[in-house]
Amino acid sequence: MVSYAGLDVVQKQSGTSVNGRSKISKKGNSQIRKSLYMPAMSAVKHNKPLTETYHRINSRNSNKKIGLVAVARKMLVLIYSMWKSGKPFDENYHKQKISGFHEEVAPSSSQHEVLA
Repeated sequence: MVSYAGLDVVQKQSGTSVNGRSKISKKGNSQIRKSLYMPAMSAVKHNKPLTETYHRINSRNSNKKIGLVAVARKMLVLIYSMWKSGKPFDENYHKQKISGFHEEVAPSSSQHEVLA
């Protein structure tokens, strides 16, 4: 999905000695990139995990658009994964995953009978 939108990162390289800066490919659908730009700006202001991503990326770069493109890419991945899984957005998902907090679902009696 990321490459379809043209938000995939490509490295400019020629041989073994010439290494250029990495950039997005822009080979995908430009309408998707355009439609993610303003929501990415809003997410940087109002969504804590995406704000942290934006500030982490921009601490290394002087160009603020690099951080916005990273947030737009992350939003696209989030949108696609929410669509595929059918689950709503959970702002604390990453923290739960790191802390090891996972709810285990016990099989119901009807599932138990099928397995037996």
